[in-house]
Amino acid sequence: METAAAMGFPRDSISVALLAFARFFSLPPGLLGNLRRELLNSLKTSLENSSAGSGHGKAVPSGREKASLEASALAVTTALDKGVSLDTEGHLHYTRFLVPPETPKNQKDDNDNYSGTAGGRQKKDDDEDTEEMPEAEKIKAIAEAESQKDSLLDFLNSLPGKNGQYWAVFPFGIKVNGTELKVFIRILKREDLFQGEGSFVIADISGPRRQWRCFLKEKDGQVLADLRVYPDLSKRTLALLKKEAERFLREASDSAPGFGGFGEILVKNRDESMSWMEELCAESLPSINKEV
Repeated sequence: METAAAMGFPRDSISVALLAFARFFSLPPGLLGNLRRELLNSLKTSLENSSAGSGHGKAVPSGREKASLEASALAVTTALDKGVSLDTEGHLHYTRFLVPPETPKNQKDDNDNYSGTAGGRQKKDDDEDTEEMPEAEKIKAIAEAESQKDSLLDFLNSLPGKNGQYWAVFPFGIKVNGTELKVFIRILKREDLFQGEGSFVIADISGPRRQWRCFLKEKDGQVLADLRVYPDLSKRTLALLKKEAERFLREASDSAPGFGGFGEILVKNRDESMSWMEELCAESLPSINKEV
């Protein structure tokens, strides 16, 4: 907020989100004014079409409001990074693919009111119904097939950004052992813009009773894995989950030729309103070393 104020922008969450994503995608700070106007126009239209107010104008929005704001900011910065200027309708449409799934409630609510992917697709009879965990190649095929059903999403996924980096979003639904899962994968594949830093993967997986958010970050030839769970699990259950994650990821890396393997693997509880923007941009917005 101090940086935003120094640049002549309001000290609010909109400025913070735009600054973070503009820095992450290496966009010139001079474009911040255009990004803010585009975002505000879209948010205004969204509010006019909504029967209830949101918290976009608040200095500190909470929970779902924060997730929606971050998705809107990411939509405009991602498009601009790809050389595309979205109109209001296109921006709102693309934003829906970037909003994380709703917080799980209870078994009955989720099964009776399945809302499909972030783009609003409803559950259909021909959706994937897999009794066992599918292989990686099958999941990849499902994700790509679902993204291609939406022309705007497919188009934006195919465009490179600055410096040859690719930011792609894949929302899809899958059924494993009778449990419906909504999956949202966001991938950034790029050259090493910063020393020791490469690709990112963020996966949101939502089941009837629980959510998982997984960050995979390439660093120094290895992949760091950070798995967050909501609602909270006990310390004992988290410890068991960590052992299972370590076993699964180690086995997967052993079968991948040329893969450097996994480094640190973290498993912990997360807050309901945890900002993945802060996680994504943490190393792109380092604190100032005053001594230097």
